[in-house]
Formats: sequence, C-alpha cells, structure tokens
Amino acid sequence: MARMVSEAKTVIMLSQAAVDDAKRYLPGITAELATLPLAAVPAEDWFVERPGVAEKYGVGPRYFMISNQFWVSKRHDIAFCAFQRLARADGEIQLVCTGNTEDHRYPNYFPGLLKFLDENNLSGRVRILGLIPKLDQIALMKNCIAMIQTTQFVGTPGGLSVCDAISLGVRTIVSDIPVNREIRKWVTTYFPLNDIEALYRAMAEAMEQPRPFVSAERLLALGRQRRREYGEALLAAAHRTASKRPPSGT
Repeated sequence: MARMVSEAKTVIMLSQAAVDDAKRYLPGITAELATLPLAAVPAEDWFVERPGVAEKYGVGPRYFMISNQFWVSKRHDIAFCAFQRLARADGEIQLVCTGNTEDHRYPNYFPGLLKFLDENNLSGRVRILGLIPKLDQIALMKNCIAMIQTTQFVGTPGGLSVCDAISLGVRTIVSDIPVNREIRKWVTTYFPLNDIEALYRAMAEAMEQPRPFVSAERLLALGRQRRREYGEALLAAAHRTASKRPPSGT
C-alpha cells in the first residue's frame, strides 16, 4: 500500500477515515487520495416479495438484525449484552445475525459468544444464520425493526449491511465512530462505541416507533441519484488523474 500511494497518480479510498489512516501510517504519499460518496443503491429484484423466508429461518415477526462477519472488531458481544436486557422485557423479540462465523485470528471468539447466549437462555432468541443467499438476507432486512452496526472499525462508512439498509429505507442503529459519521445524512441513530446501555436504549426506542415506509419507486429513484453522484465523483477523479503530468524520466 505504501508503494501504491507513492507511485500512483490517484488512489480511490472508501472513506475519509481511510484517507486519514493512510496519511497517519503511510509515509511518502504523493498520490491524490480521492474519496467517493455513498452509493447505496437497491437492486430492483430486492422489492419482489418472497413469502416464507422468515419461516425458513425460524424468524418471528419482530426482530433486529446484524449482518457482519463474526470478527472481534464487529463487537457482537456489545449487541448481545444490549439484547439481553431487551429480551427480559419482551418475550418475543429476536436478534437475527447473518455473516461468516469463522475468524482464524481469534478461533475462540465465536464459541465464546455461543456460550454467552447459552448461559443467558438466549440461544433461541438470537438467530445466528451464518452465510445465507443474498436475496434471503435482503428479505429479512426489509422487515427488521432496525439494522444494527456495532463495529469499532470499518473501511466503508457503515459497512455494506448499513449501505443496503439505507438503500431499502430501513432504520439503522450505528456505532458513533468517525467513519460512520460520514453518512450521518442517512443514519437513523448513533450510539457511543461499546456503550451497552446506550445501544439498549436505542433499540428500545426503535421498538416503539412505527416502521418507516418509503415506496419502492422512491427508493429506486434515491438509489439512482446516489449512483449518479458516485459516478460523477469517480469520473472527476479520473479526469484529474489524466490531466496530471507523469514524473520526469518516466
């Protein structure tokens, strides 16, 4: 990466936070570090009704959702502790988790999460589905109370799951870290990183709110607008790069 930012004319970065990290950790940057706006764009087939998906995975009518790999940095443990409090007051609420459950760097992390769920009688309330087909994930996402993102580090603002949720008009509850603040225009609620009490309160408040409704036509139009802005920013970076003179002797 150090070679890339010293030899390329332009490097496209996924966020301003990534730019800041590059400047902090990579010496000798000569490239322009260009960022692109959020491109939260739904696919048209995401709005096709798919009855039976919730039943297929044992998911009830009221649930929150997390779609992250089970890495330590994603802080599922914070979400599980907050949900534990929520579950005491509501006997039906569920937390649905999708994503890869393996992390070779911390092989004991996921088993530790399962142990916590078992010891607190939450195994049936927290539905860990692993990797499932994308259209099944989207069908579940569309009907969740909110998409939760507890991560302490992510390269893309909000991560891909929050991007999908925004494209679908789904409520989001997101950790308040600098990279996630870059999409504050679209995020519903922030909570302080690793603050179990604040996340619990945000989830409890979301349960009291009606599910937001935005028509498919409106969501598709918003997606096209964001895609256009993304493309214009990418094209502008390409034009700037093409206009730069190569270093002397090359």
